[in-house]
Amino acid sequence: MSLFSRIKNLVDSKQTPQQSASDIQHIDKPQNTDAQQIKSTYEQIAEAKNNIAAPVEYTQEQIALFNKLPNQLQKVVLKTHHAFIRINTQVCETMRLTDSKFGGVPYIPKNGFYPKAEDGTPLMLLAQINFEQVFEQVSHKEFAELPKQGLLQIFINAGEEKLGKDEDALTPNPNYQVHFIPSIDITATPLSESTKMAKQSVDGNYLKKVFAPISTPLKLSFSKEYGCAGVSENLLEFIAANQGQAIDELDYENSEKEDIAYEAINKLSNANGHKLLGIPVFPNEEIRKPYSTQKLFLQIDSEYPMTENYEIMWGDMGVANFFIQPDALLNKDFSKLIYYWDSE
Repeated sequence: MSLFSRIKNLVDSKQTPQQSASDIQHIDKPQNTDAQQIKSTYEQIAEAKNNIAAPVEYTQEQIALFNKLPNQLQKVVLKTHHAFIRINTQVCETMRLTDSKFGGVPYIPKNGFYPKAEDGTPLMLLAQINFEQVFEQVSHKEFAELPKQGLLQIFINAGEEKLGKDEDALTPNPNYQVHFIPSIDITATPLSESTKMAKQSVDGNYLKKVFAPISTPLKLSFSKEYGCAGVSENLLEFIAANQGQAIDELDYENSEKEDIAYEAINKLSNANGHKLLGIPVFPNEEIRKPYSTQKLFLQIDSEYPMTENYEIMWGDMGVANFFIQPDALLNKDFSKLIYYWDSE
């Protein structure tokens, strides 16, 4: 039995996975009319397939990809179609303390302290998200679960191989710290002190180690994009569990038709790259348990531009994901933000 036959029961259900319930737009299946009911079975199937329209936000190129998909996978696309915030990076030598950035010098509140590990090692700023900047570029109305303002900072220990990841807990620990600053005080810690601590965290011995995932501080910009669930065995099992259905071991046929469909849906999934919200990508396997309500908050992918002198590298072209409970995100509570990175 082909993969497409095996997933038919999954996509025929109108129930959506819990982990992306707030991100997904529900689209009902076309209903048969009286005229269709008198057609032959073949004509009904053909017409039903042709009546499945691509999401209205799609470009002509995306519509062409959508039309290459068999009926079952078109339904997967429609059921999991969602908007997310794409994070774009660029090298910038003149970033402000409060700018959104990967790496570099963080904003430290007045009377605040630069984060350190238990042994006193200054941590490396991995990411700083200025939500006011985010929503100068993207409408907050569509992403209302995110804070309208404030700074979210993520620090990791660049001097140890796991980069702050604790596989037993995955939540903040001395080597992985998360700080949410609700408002910005312009009389913050002087740049010289913040710069000194930031340099201690990534320069010299620390930068010479291969552990620091970001080689050069990067300024961030934001835009709205759309994605859907890609087709993988782990993802389908996750969907099946959240729909209360069983799923057999998936087999992958090497037919040209299925190869074309896989390529198309993987492009439509738009899962790779840096993002806020949306559906994550995993180098190996889904880390969330079935029935989990945790949703993706932030994804930082590996990036190695051929024309630029910088890179973001998690192991061997891996990816870092940060997950949060929906109610915690609404309450701006990042104290249990899950951090996990992996590579092939």
